[in-house]
Amino acid sequence: MKIPYVISEPGHVAKETGKWTELFEAGLECLHIRKKEGDADQIEELLKDIPSAYRQFCVLHGNPELAIRYGMGGCHLAKHELSAQNTEELILSTSVHTWEEFLSVQHQVDYAFISPVFDSISKTGYVANPALANIPDQVIRSKAVALGGITPARAVKARKLGFGGVAVLGYIWSYPDHVIRFEKIRTALAI
Repeated sequence: MKIPYVISEPGHVAKETGKWTELFEAGLECLHIRKKEGDADQIEELLKDIPSAYRQFCVLHGNPELAIRYGMGGCHLAKHELSAQNTEELILSTSVHTWEEFLSVQHQVDYAFISPVFDSISKTGYVANPALANIPDQVIRSKAVALGGITPARAVKARKLGFGGVAVLGYIWSYPDHVIRFEKIRTALAI
């Protein structure tokens, strides 16, 4: 299983790029930068603050032009945007909520987040979809990344179910020491 993908906190966060740098220094290989509230100028200012050595490990949600300009490793697009964008230079990902949606995009992306596999930590009331625990045979498992409620124990469970990776948000950012939380997830996946 690939090491965990970490998704940035939503909204504006003080000293955020410093926190990201700490995670990169601890071994993070893929950070998803998701800022739904920010406009292009705000996001560009954030990207400027990321040390250039770590930009290749970042996947920007939306705006492939900014991702290319700042040397990001990838771009995460909505399903309906996949065929309309020129993203050949970037790793491409998307998000889906059913296996049918996954099957419709799996050949267009490098990987896709599928959620909620477990009850969410960061979104109250966002409960697991039990159907996601049964991965269809047609799924390219290495491209299926479990999202929703990922903890160390659930990361191990996702691996046993056959997912190719896990994406973490709430478990990392809902507690004060994000680096220790990241290391716990990574250690659980290494066992």
